[in-house]
Amino acid sequence: RSATTDWEFRGVPGRAAFTMDAIATLKRSATEAIGKHELPRALVLLNEALDLAPDDRALWTNRAYVHELRKAPADALSDARRAIELDPGFSKAHLRLGRALVALGRTDEAYSALASAVERWPQDYALAEALSAAGAASSGGDSG
Repeated sequence: RSATTDWEFRGVPGRAAFTMDAIATLKRSATEAIGKHELPRALVLLNEALDLAPDDRALWTNRAYVHELRKAPADALSDARRAIELDPGFSKAHLRLGRALVALGRTDEAYSALASAVERWPQDYALAEALSAAGAASSGGDSG
């Protein structure tokens, strides 16, 4: 069954479960690829997963992270925005947005976005660290 493509199961009972299994497998494999710094492979896997689940906020956020690691901040920003559209209450998407804005040199905008996120999720240390970094970059005259 793992070698069978999704289209072969259209109209077949259990197709949704098969698709969910495929998404979970792709997501897990992408996470492993990220851990091994196999970014092109991670990107392919996340793209495949997004083809199956285009409304999955975590997949968009994970792909934003891969773009961040690949030094592709415009792509990271786009994916973070999509994740926020899908679920404005997903703090990790706001983190990816802020980091992408910093990487694009839009530090004032990043600081504002991250400050709002830290207010909303004060216990999120990654957001607090990103806010601190955005503040340092902004005060360093890098804002755009």
